[in-house]
Amino acid sequence: MDPAAISRYFAGMRLLPVKYIAPLCEAISRLWPGGAPAESLPPELHKWTGRFGLIPSDRLSQALIAWLMEDMEQEEALRVKERQAKRKPYERKAASNEVAAESSKRGSVAKDFAAKLSLLMDTAGVSGSQLASALHVDPTLVYKYRAGSRLPTRRGNTVQIIADTIARYIRSDEQREMIITAAGYAEADIAPEEFSAFIEAYLESISGGAPMPANTTDIKEIINNEE
Repeated sequence: MDPAAISRYFAGMRLLPVKYIAPLCEAISRLWPGGAPAESLPPELHKWTGRFGLIPSDRLSQALIAWLMEDMEQEEALRVKERQAKRKPYERKAASNEVAAESSKRGSVAKDFAAKLSLLMDTAGVSGSQLASALHVDPTLVYKYRAGSRLPTRRGNTVQIIADTIARYIRSDEQREMIITAAGYAEADIAPEEFSAFIEAYLESISGGAPMPANTTDIKEIINNEE
């Protein structure tokens, strides 16, 4: 990266491109190979790291990404408001109504997906970097999924890859039971080899279609019907 560009980022003259956030945060976290004391970190980071203890490099990197992304999203929201303020009154009202309706609908679905994804990742012990690596995407995109600010595209097999990755990290019956119970199917009999399909159905069920069954026999059919 051009040193002059770095100077402009630090001076607040330009926003750091999203593609640089993850590499930057990973480089910073490597300054503490043995982990960073939470007490030595900026107070703003404690929202993600906690105030005490030793923070591993991977967790510190994810906290830094979350912190920077939150700031950038707030900055972008301000820019959107400034652009809207320059429109004529009738244009602002029409655009505002349309955007608000669509935003409300997508926001509700995105938050539902985010809550389910976070629960699955935390239960399985899958980090944002590990999931991003499986998806071949920047870790900041995984952060956006977990924050409820982005949804995976319906094209491709993103949700399937997420489900397969999480299923690979589940080692115990206790983890499986926690997820099955959280999905609302405490009595379900889900075989380990079918658990990826169950997770995929759980994530895909946000659209309000037919409920998941208590076994995996018809899970793929439900997913296909929702599409």
